[in-house]
Amino acid sequence: MTVTEATAEKQKQGFSVEGMTCTACASRIQKVLSRTDGVQSVRVNFATETAGISWDPQKISEAQLLERVHKLGYGLKPAINELIERKKQNLERERKAYLKDRLLFAFSALLTLPLVLPMLYEPWMLPPFWQWILATPVQLFAGYRFYKGAYHSLKSGTGNMDVLVSLGTTVAYGYSVARMVMGTGHVYFESSAVILTLVLMGKIMERRARAQASRAMEELLGLQPEEARLIEQKDGQEIEEIVDVRVVASGDLIAVLPGERIPLDGIVETGSSETDDSLITGESVPVAKSSGDTVFAGSMNLNGRLVLRAARDVNQSSVARIMNLVEEAQNSRAPVQSLVDRVSSIFVPTVVAISLITFLGSYAWGLGFSESLIRSVAVLVIACPCALGLASPIAVVIATGMSAKNGILFRNAMALEIAGKIKTLFFDKTGTLTAGRPRVTAVANARVADATHSLDARATVPIDSRAGSVHSIEGETSEVRVSEESARLLRAAFSVEKGSEHPVSVAIREYCESNSIRPLEGDWEYRTVAGAGIQCNSSQGKILAGTRAFLQENGITPNVDDPDRGTVVHVAQDEEYLGCFTLEDTLRPGAKEAVDSLQKMNIVPLILTGDRREAAAPVAQALGIEFRAELRPEQKLSTIQDWKSGPTGMVGDGINDAPALSQADAGFAMGSGTDVASESADVTLMGSDPMEIVDAVRLSRSTIRKIYQNLFFAFVYNIIGIPLAAFGFLSPMVAGAAMAMSSVSVVVSSLTLYRFRFHSALYSGKE
Repeated sequence: MTVTEATAEKQKQGFSVEGMTCTACASRIQKVLSRTDGVQSVRVNFATETAGISWDPQKISEAQLLERVHKLGYGLKPAINELIERKKQNLERERKAYLKDRLLFAFSALLTLPLVLPMLYEPWMLPPFWQWILATPVQLFAGYRFYKGAYHSLKSGTGNMDVLVSLGTTVAYGYSVARMVMGTGHVYFESSAVILTLVLMGKIMERRARAQASRAMEELLGLQPEEARLIEQKDGQEIEEIVDVRVVASGDLIAVLPGERIPLDGIVETGSSETDDSLITGESVPVAKSSGDTVFAGSMNLNGRLVLRAARDVNQSSVARIMNLVEEAQNSRAPVQSLVDRVSSIFVPTVVAISLITFLGSYAWGLGFSESLIRSVAVLVIACPCALGLASPIAVVIATGMSAKNGILFRNAMALEIAGKIKTLFFDKTGTLTAGRPRVTAVANARVADATHSLDARATVPIDSRAGSVHSIEGETSEVRVSEESARLLRAAFSVEKGSEHPVSVAIREYCESNSIRPLEGDWEYRTVAGAGIQCNSSQGKILAGTRAFLQENGITPNVDDPDRGTVVHVAQDEEYLGCFTLEDTLRPGAKEAVDSLQKMNIVPLILTGDRREAAAPVAQALGIEFRAELRPEQKLSTIQDWKSGPTGMVGDGINDAPALSQADAGFAMGSGTDVASESADVTLMGSDPMEIVDAVRLSRSTIRKIYQNLFFAFVYNIIGIPLAAFGFLSPMVAGAAMAMSSVSVVVSSLTLYRFRFHSALYSGKE
């Protein structure tokens, strides 16, 4: 590798962040790192306590990044190569931190309780000295995390919740110490202790709610087996050994018994079974698997032993890929978050100014030093920027986790937001709205063996035709001897279509087999003309199959008219025209329901396809939507570029759909399609059910609605709470409880997203 190539590379990793107490911490780390030379992009997520950093290793090392964050007062742990292992460690660290906070809360509550009891029965009031003895450990131990956070926040030139809590409790505690020493007046040790204890309780509830919001990640972890049955050849014998799944490489053979989860993505070599793919693709019913079929890591093998060849290692498995996309989405920021960032940047200084004005105004009003101070402390405590900061991230974490469990992967928070705003949704036809596997719907012979019909008469043979069947021709019922002519056509078609794996060729072969037809014997040489047809030659002669133009180019004129719908394949043998096949693609289950649901959601669905008009028209007619056919990839792209009716979405599954997927405001890639399509899309649908598109749009709308709802309540809370505190209607203790519950209420509000129901065929367009 040249120096230039090395310099052009960038390194991207995920990190776990320790020491953050609120979203302002995340914003501060992100701001400082983004201004660091060599750092190309950084996203810090308070909700998941993670960071995604991309940097130029030629300008700054990983160790320097860690040191930079350490100087800010936070811990940054290097990423572990195994994504799944890193997630397990993060969850374990979160569990230990939660237990530690619970112990600290119990300690603080035990010491604070005697200070609160006099509010119920005044004779229980302790002397100031004993109040100081009880309040001091709370101030030092429970308050340490807030002092530390405030120090690093102020050191960086910003403010956060820690500054408000530290300032408010220190003022109340310090003033009480001064009055105790002077032996004059009432002390307020209970205020500082109760505030810290209640805020700590809020942090615990918030951490627990965040853990619940991330439970989808824990369930995904449970899908990845830690061991695999590796099959090796030793001394000419096949040996099966249970090994750590991380040592299995691509190309290795592994066995999976009934009732076991498949450890790696792979291709079935031998055996047949059914797999439960519901947690990977969203497929609700077991899927039959046999030799040559693809299986996914995390799927459950139900009823047969499978031997499969690993296609990817554990770090690239379906489970790892899903977790990686979920992590990236959860670490990203929704566009609406920019509003919150602007507000948060001026929030703390504004609150401190309001607190100072409250003190000066109350004192000038003649309320006395103590009352004025208590009011200013209440203002500091009641104002909590965390509720604002948590409004978006928690909802994003829940939505992306839930959607991943149901086979819908959002690339980032922006994709989650824009998906719900689309007004027009363009569909590629084949593989999205249709199954992508055409089937023969009619066979037309060039002639029939009935003397009452001319040579040019056409007999249409139903799929279930057999010799001696009775058919209707031009309204007359007669017994048409089709067996000999049909058999000749089918044998010729079977022979020539053996040379191709095109879906049309496969469909014709399957049709021939279903009619107990065998191909002609002989060594055939095949020549395929892309988009036209296929020719095979042997000592027995020549067979052609393809479009009307293809046969005409070879000197053969079909004497059967093309039908007005479907794909037509004409067949000729030894310069003689034999007849044609009509094939039609079938609608995917749920396609009609999906289109109807989108229309009820005021989204206009429209088909953009490169297929012939005759093939696209019946699909569009069945769905009741408009279409544009015979479009090249660049024409699909220009159609989306020129569309003026609001934000657009595109659904596709092939390489030719990639440009259009990238151009649309929201690109949806069907999971059954190509990797190129998935890489170009904003949303990947792991399954093949069109209703997943509806679910993605509905979830997007529900999430964004929930974010705005959270922001509304957070703003209203501060707009109402701060004046009440300033005018003395809220004591510092009540303000502390309200502040703690404000963050929790936003989290709990976001948790109601779990009520969202996926894949409802009865969806009526109203949520």
